[in-house]
Amino acid sequence: MENSYNFLDILKAREKGICPELNEASLGRVYQHFLKAKEKSFGIITSWRYDGGVPELRAANNKKFKELQSRLRGSSGFFRLKGHWKECQNKNIPYDQCPPNQIVDTTEPALFVTGISLELIQQLSDEYDQDAFVYAGPETDGDVVVFFRGGAKKTQKDFSPN
Repeated sequence: MENSYNFLDILKAREKGICPELNEASLGRVYQHFLKAKEKSFGIITSWRYDGGVPELRAANNKKFKELQSRLRGSSGFFRLKGHWKECQNKNIPYDQCPPNQIVDTTEPALFVTGISLELIQQLSDEYDQDAFVYAGPETDGDVVVFFRGGAKKTQKDFSPN
C-alpha cells in the first residue's frame, strides 16, 4: 500500500531532521504560485542528466546546474527543489515511446522558477537536453502542464501541493 502524507506529516519529518531541505516557506511559496498561475507563470526545470555516479559526469552536471542558475538570476526568481524523473537513455526515442529497459530512475536538483516565459523555459529545456519541463501560466490557463521533448504535453489535473 502506498503511503499518503499531508503537510503536517512533512513538517513533523522536517522537525525530526528527516527532510531538512524542505520547509514551510518553500511549500507555502509553491502553493502561492500554484494559486496565481493564471496570471503569473512558474516552471520547474533542471539541466541535470543521469550520471550513474560517474565522477566526471557528476562534475559536468554540477557545472551545468550552476550555469542554469546563473542564466536565470536577475531575470526570474527561483529556488531549488529535489527533482525525480524516469529518464530515457536513448535520446533518439520520443519519451512516451521509450522501452522500459531504456528508462533509468534518477533523483536530481531542479529549480522552481517564477515569472518565466513559456518560450524561455522551452529554450532552456532544449539547450540542456531535457526530456521534459513543467510549466503553468496564462498560456496554459493556469493548468500545470508537463511539456515533453518532441512536442507532446500532459496536463496534470491532479496537481496539488499536498
